[in-house]
Amino acid sequence: MSGDPSRQSRQLTAARGQRPNSRVGFETRPHAATARHGLAHPLDQRLPIDHGGLATCHSERSEESLRPEQPQESNGSVEILRLRSIAASRSLGCGPARAQNDTSRVQGGEKLSQLLRWGRTRLARLGLEEAPLEAEVLLMDALNVSRDYLFTHGDEPVGAKATREYCAHLERRGRREPLAYITGHKEFFGLCFHVDRRVLIPRPETELLVEECLRLLQLSGAHTPVLADVGTGSGAIAVALAASRSEVMVYATDNSQEALQVASFNAARQSVQERITFLQGSLLAPLPEPVDMVLANLPYVPTDILATLQPEIADYEPLAALDGGRDGLAVIRGLLSQAPTRLRPGGRVLLEIGADQAVGVMQAASERMPGAGVRVVKDLAGLDRVVVIELAA
Repeated sequence: MSGDPSRQSRQLTAARGQRPNSRVGFETRPHAATARHGLAHPLDQRLPIDHGGLATCHSERSEESLRPEQPQESNGSVEILRLRSIAASRSLGCGPARAQNDTSRVQGGEKLSQLLRWGRTRLARLGLEEAPLEAEVLLMDALNVSRDYLFTHGDEPVGAKATREYCAHLERRGRREPLAYITGHKEFFGLCFHVDRRVLIPRPETELLVEECLRLLQLSGAHTPVLADVGTGSGAIAVALAASRSEVMVYATDNSQEALQVASFNAARQSVQERITFLQGSLLAPLPEPVDMVLANLPYVPTDILATLQPEIADYEPLAALDGGRDGLAVIRGLLSQAPTRLRPGGRVLLEIGADQAVGVMQAASERMPGAGVRVVKDLAGLDRVVVIELAA
């Protein structure tokens, strides 16, 4: 959201349990180390701390079968997460009370309002700026209820199973795991998507890519446009497009078979699976035919920036979906090299970029797609966000 007032309004609307007409986003927050050194990198505008998008995206317990076992970590990573888990548990007070009057720990049989207040306090103690909202989101998920329910049934006692699940949620958040991975879902373009550690969490900034595509489709008047979502991940872009325009056909490609499993599930969840073909392979290589438009939110974070990212990103999200090489543009250059033979006459490429990458991407486009028209679309915060490259008709 990058501090944009309209997106902040959406956040508050969603948090209050009202369904807005526009999509929901949450505030982008620079990593502390980045702010301290006065640096700015693409993730300051691209990857906000995730708050789950749950006000209109409730948990579905049927998704449990889709969730994989936690990825194997190196010994060093396991030890870091183990120590972080111990520290979080101690800070949160997840465990039996040490004395009868010990109110710092869950004692069992708490009322819903008491448990919520306890969770807010525990997360605030960990230094999480959005502790009140995050505590609500996690309790909503543990109880599988709406936000309205939290505040209209505050005197109801919470069962032991739900209390244990809430405590487990809080411990995971204390280890800085993103809310969307804890709850297993994230809202994007008004739709609810399953997410886990196999895929990058969809960001509200990427909605601009979808909006620009829909705008161009409306202008073109094409009867049955064929699109390609490259590096589909959770399938958010492909599914949002197919759900928005019933006439489009979409190819969704990804190197990762595991990511394609998640994307395929999300397509079926939104009943658009018949109009999306999922293909495993590198960039545009799997496409069986030229397309009218290529959309891609590819890795564009410079390699040396990865270590400075928030723990929510660096420790949990798939680095292969983030690492764009030395200058962040390696994967984008690869796609642009393939694009001329994979586009129909007058075809377009739409790329999400970092706020400081427009010049580099435009240069790469002019070298690999000579004669094509190139323009930049700014987001609501006035930052360069999408590059549109158009071949001659």
